[in-house]
Amino acid sequence: MRRQQAADRAVRPKLRSPGHPKYQRHVEAALWTEIAKGLLAEETAAVIGVAPALATRWYRQCGGMRPFDSKPPSGQG
Repeated sequence: MRRQQAADRAVRPKLRSPGHPKYQRHVEAALWTEIAKGLLAEETAAVIGVAPALATRWYRQCGGMRPFDSKPPSGQG
């Protein structure tokens, strides 16, 4: 038993998953463009093609306001 415990400690730790790749900035900017039109975050998710939970998370993380670094696509607003 003791030999196995020493072997277990010698093994390198499990690699963590890096998660989903980041969405491109224009996708997140589209969220704010649609919200400015009056849609809810869940409705916006269907329009821009992301999961409703993700759109809601982006909205919550920014406090319901477009971040300063998220500019609308050129030609809009």
